[in-house]
Amino acid sequence: MFTPPASMLPPRKILIVTTVGGSTNSAPIFEVCKLLHERGHTIEYATLAHRETYAALYPFVSAIHVVGRAITPVEEDALFLRFCEWSWKGKGLRDMIWGKKFFESFWPETYTNLKRLIESTKPDLVFGDYLVDACGDMQREYKVPPAVMYPQWPYFTCPVSYISGTPGLRMDFLTNENASMWARFNQEIYVLKHILPFVDLFRWTKRMRAEFGLKMLPVLRKPDHLVLVNSLIGVETPKDVPLLATPVGPILLDTYA
Repeated sequence: MFTPPASMLPPRKILIVTTVGGSTNSAPIFEVCKLLHERGHTIEYATLAHRETYAALYPFVSAIHVVGRAITPVEEDALFLRFCEWSWKGKGLRDMIWGKKFFESFWPETYTNLKRLIESTKPDLVFGDYLVDACGDMQREYKVPPAVMYPQWPYFTCPVSYISGTPGLRMDFLTNENASMWARFNQEIYVLKHILPFVDLFRWTKRMRAEFGLKMLPVLRKPDHLVLVNSLIGVETPKDVPLLATPVGPILLDTYA
């Protein structure tokens, strides 16, 4: 592997931020940051209470910050049961929206504490999980460039004409090769057919952010920050993507136990 000289990459402070996502969300980010630390960069970690142990396997993490309350065991069980019934329509879709609202409910505390952390520690880069919208807010308020790790291509981002449907919301097929015109049409209008749950989520989130004087984060067809996708061709359909979005998976630990 080519390692650029230090003169090309001066040491920077990188703040990892994961909140409601579990260990599978944080592990790929830690693995990337392990390489960055080997190149001389400082790594710090911000997370919810009781999730500090996610950094236990990564001794290069120089500081750990708590930016929100813990998810209780009762809440964990409720999420597990709801997501076991997850589907693209009906009650399963309502359960998915319920889970998204629950995750978003951590935003006020995360946003407030992350602002204080950015002001006090002054990181050069925020490396966040895709469930942490507050990283996008830090980009707009403090001009701190973010990188975001996704397990699949981001919702609504990087659409292409030869794959029907909304990115991240394709429920029946991933390519058009063997899909009928009727199937393609239904995939194209999926959001319209199930508009009420999505409108409910949008309005709920908009009201929550308005209490802090903030508008909704923009939905961009092309990202304005670095997007890393922990996936690979074969799981994901090959397509043209902008320079700021790239597959990096599968990211795995060096050892498995």
